[in-house]
Amino acid sequence: FNSVAAFRGAACPKPILLLLCAALPACCSARLPLQALFCQVAPENVLTMHDVSNIWRVPLLMQSQDAHTTILRVLGLAGHAEQLNMNNWKTQIADRYAAAAAAATMLPGCVVGSNFLTAS
Repeated sequence: FNSVAAFRGAACPKPILLLLCAALPACCSARLPLQALFCQVAPENVLTMHDVSNIWRVPLLMQSQDAHTTILRVLGLAGHAEQLNMNNWKTQIADRYAAAAAAATMLPGCVVGSNFLTAS
């Protein structure tokens, strides 16, 4: 947590969101100590950013934790939070990539990474 001390020592603006990166989803008990370190961040603004099947699912993960509500409020667009519809993003981008990656695993010499496809 040296970065916490460095962040506090620098003349950085007050953080709005705190992202907890982990391999698995963190439970609420893991969020509370982090929120205590960054006491100026509201508990509901501590997000768990766990591993997802592909990078195109990250916006969906953030929306599931209501990050969009906070971001739109800070931008002065709070009234638009309920209008956010990620269905097209999910079906047209995230799901299509997952399907392409699954199909590519059946091809000889094709390696599927977390965010890319490569041929060897």
